[in-house]
Amino acid sequence: MVHTMKDQSRESARTRRLHDRTFKDDMVAQSLVPGASVAAIAMKGGINANL
Repeated sequence: MVHTMKDQSRESARTRRLHDRTFKDDMVAQSLVPGASVAAIAMKGGINANL
């Protein structure tokens, strides 16, 4: 018999990025500037704007 389902244990789990405190502080500071675009800041920082 052929097993057609993928073995779940072989797939890599989604990993979470770990950002240091300086990076986080910088992202927050940029977002507090009047007129700042959170989406643009996120893109510049390599983060999905939907998070």
